[in-house]
Amino acid sequence: MRQNRIGILALQETHLTKKALDEVNRTYKKQMVIIQSSDPDNTGSKGVAFALNKRLVAWEETKTKELEPGRALLLTIPWRNQGKTITALAVYAPNIQKENERFWNDLDNKYFEGGVPRPDILLGDFNMVEEPIDRLPPHGDAIASVERLRALKDRLHLFDGWRQENPTKPRYTYVQDGSGSQSRIDRIYATKDFMENSRGWTSIISGIATADHRVVIAQFFDPGSPFIGKGRWAMPETILSDPEFIKFATKKGLEAVESAKTRNVQEALATYKLQINGEARDIIKRNYPKIQERLDNLQNDLEKILDSPTMAPQDKRKSSAA
Repeated sequence: MRQNRIGILALQETHLTKKALDEVNRTYKKQMVIIQSSDPDNTGSKGVAFALNKRLVAWEETKTKELEPGRALLLTIPWRNQGKTITALAVYAPNIQKENERFWNDLDNKYFEGGVPRPDILLGDFNMVEEPIDRLPPHGDAIASVERLRALKDRLHLFDGWRQENPTKPRYTYVQDGSGSQSRIDRIYATKDFMENSRGWTSIISGIATADHRVVIAQFFDPGSPFIGKGRWAMPETILSDPEFIKFATKKGLEAVESAKTRNVQEALATYKLQINGEARDIIKRNYPKIQERLDNLQNDLEKILDSPTMAPQDKRKSSAA
């Protein structure tokens, strides 16, 4: 969240007990807070949540409403300079077709009846797709589920942001174990106003080794807000596990402790900070462009496979999963 400056993150399949949730919030109390909706009968099932970056959003003024425990959680939070708010609806839809259809129908009925804040953004794991292009191999989903979701979208005036910008491009957020089939079941929908003030629609690797979904991201901004620069430089967390950096930091740390015996402790600490910051920057300049180049090459290769007009779907599935 810090690296990508994510203010609001929707989570699915959280499976957190109250004790575990309290522990996470206590451990990361300076950085973020997690607000969860869980299955009251079985916390090991379902679970949808919002993680709020305390450095970027007015988290203390947040209001939430459960629309379906463990499946749909509504968040309202202050937004823009004029005292307005943003409302986001996080969902974790059932993967069984009939239940998926019922889920969208129930949400649509709730908004038809009124009394529920309309979301500016709808996001999460939909466990279905609207178009065959969003599956590899390409195929359509159950018509009933698609129609129920579209009815909800129409009522709320929501648009698939990534697909609006990429009407013919095949991309996927989830790879199924075993078969290698892929799908774009993770999506973000937004109203027209938010679409017009958005950018950076993409998906990224989560960085969690056990995660089988990519993280879908988009940047929404207030056109009337003042310009904010990049801010103070900070070491990337990855440098802290770099063997070369650890060796240097340990050596200079021992030297700083020794020098503090004959000089001002604060001066010794200041010198040490300058030394490790300088070394961190040097290591990043030497090594990280090579890593990024390899990642960029892999991403380019993946896009060539997915965009190939001649490669058969089954070959795309095998090659892109590898």
